[in-house]
Amino acid sequence: MLRVGAPLGWVVLSFTAALFVVNLTWSKAATTGEAVGLDAVRASGVIRFGADFAGAPGAFFDDNHVMQGSDYELCNAAAARLGLKATWTNLSFGGLIPALIAERFDAICSAMYVTPERSKVLVFVPYRRSGYGGAVVKGNPNNVHDVSDMCGLNAVTVLGTVHEKQIRAQNQTCIAEGKKEIDLKTFSNAADAASQLVDARADIWLEGDPVLGFYIHKQSNAIQQAFMGKDPRFIGVGIMPDNAALGQAISSAFATMKADGTYRKILGKYGLDAGAISTFDVHPVVGTSM
Repeated sequence: MLRVGAPLGWVVLSFTAALFVVNLTWSKAATTGEAVGLDAVRASGVIRFGADFAGAPGAFFDDNHVMQGSDYELCNAAAARLGLKATWTNLSFGGLIPALIAERFDAICSAMYVTPERSKVLVFVPYRRSGYGGAVVKGNPNNVHDVSDMCGLNAVTVLGTVHEKQIRAQNQTCIAEGKKEIDLKTFSNAADAASQLVDARADIWLEGDPVLGFYIHKQSNAIQQAFMGKDPRFIGVGIMPDNAALGQAISSAFATMKADGTYRKILGKYGLDAGAISTFDVHPVVGTSM
């Protein structure tokens, strides 16, 4: 059990280490020209994506253990527009950025919010928007209607997500107001977090709206929506700064998919029409010294 008021520990340490490594990588690429760029990806004929396939509806395995999902289909289609074959590595969400830095794949396509902290490490190509919400046990016995109602409750979310930070921030507010602390447990994937709520071992689960919607639909007899649509943000493909040309290529591929209707068709298939965006401009790395 992880008390939310406790130090972030290895989570912060690992992200700080990742930021340090990416700065070294950028510096080396700038001085030696050793970065793996778009030309190398095209020469290989393959673009390697990383995703957490416990993150439905963006990326998940169906009953036959076949990869599915909106993000999976969008990035496969983008690869095809570039004349490339997409391959996929399944990894827990918290390990995706370190694995990208370690060059295990070329890009992250896994419902990753574009945040100021992540934008210090990665280039992003936004492809949809999403807010977040909270799911609770059926009947909402704790009368939860907002994040501010979480004080004193048992909360769950996925390790390394913005939702973990949101819960931690709310806990500090609870303490400042003299209320009981939030008791937080983090998990490596959404399926495990959802199971805690389904089994009534947690009071509330904070997650992106599409993910909550997927699991609430599956477990409507056990859990329900408490609130949704909070703090909508871009979700994007994450790419190393020394491979920004690949980001431009993916951006162009998404634009082509929007023009021919593929983009909306894929989002609609997974009930994500409301998250569609009109442009796919690359978001460069910010706040780093080069």
